[in-house]
Amino acid sequence: LQPHSLKQHDGAPCSVAEVMPSPLEFGYRNKCEFTIGYDHRGDPCVGFQVGKAKFMTHVVAEASEVPTVPTEMRSAAEAVGRFIRR
Repeated sequence: LQPHSLKQHDGAPCSVAEVMPSPLEFGYRNKCEFTIGYDHRGDPCVGFQVGKAKFMTHVVAEASEVPTVPTEMRSAAEAVGRFIRR
């Protein structure tokens, strides 16, 4: 990176466009990384990590109620969840 480039773009290596809100209120996430683990009851679960492992409160919560996750991704997580619970 050249110092003149950083000065020219307010510390960024190139010009950065303004942040634009999504036109969608729900289901707009374009990347989902699910964890396979155990829920608060100790049952196998596919979803998101909640809690903290260092405090022994680390569990996985299903993605089914997360409004920003697209329906297709929630369906995929549910299908994997059904498979691992067989």
